Amino acid sequence: MATLKATPALDRYMALSGIYETSAEHDAAFVAAMQEALAWHLEHHEAYRELCRQAGFALENLRTIADVPRVPHVFVNVFKTHELLSIDRSAIALNLTSSGTTGQKSQIFFDADSLRRGLEMVDRAHEEMGLYRPELPTNYVIFAYDPDEAKNVGTAFTDSNITKFAPKKRAYHALRWDEATSSFTFREAETLAVIQSYAEEGLPVRFLGFPA
Repeated sequence: MATLKATPALDRYMALSGIYETSAEHDAAFVAAMQEALAWHLEHHEAYRELCRQAGFALENLRTIADVPRVPHVFVNVFKTHELLSIDRSAIALNLTSSGTTGQKSQIFFDADSLRRGLEMVDRAHEEMGLYRPELPTNYVIFAYDPDEAKNVGTAFTDSNITKFAPKKRAYHALRWDEATSSFTFREAETLAVIQSYAEEGLPVRFLGFPA
């Protein structure tokens, strides 16, 4: 059983200001956080430990920022066919899936601290970009799945979460469930009508979601 423990290096890295800056301090903090994470996965995931063994990479090989690209990685397709966990199932706070556009969904799992860190990163990024506007009521067009229909699809969770940075007056999810095709579809005419109604209302509008 993997018992969760303190993560001082990750916490120090997450607390750094100027998240878009590059500096020796940021590099050192990032490497320390990577060392801490790598040590955890080597200890608690047999398959990843074997991957590193076959690649000839050990924890002591990660010393500087130049070593980071050498850390063995797992291709995203693996997450479509395997559940990869370095924590006990009882510690899972959230399970998200990909959209499954290729027919097979990948899965990722968060314990409570990992979820907290991820959400804090989103908060910090939006604040640094000047997008945190609590005084500004805003309408949203979200090019993602309606979370009421998509449930635990990761993009629906993410896009709904980032509407909190400016007070949400109205929000429209452009990818809607179609009973006839049993799939999500982009409702172009409906989306354009929503955008027109937003324009008539005169409030700021934010467009979120898939770049396409």
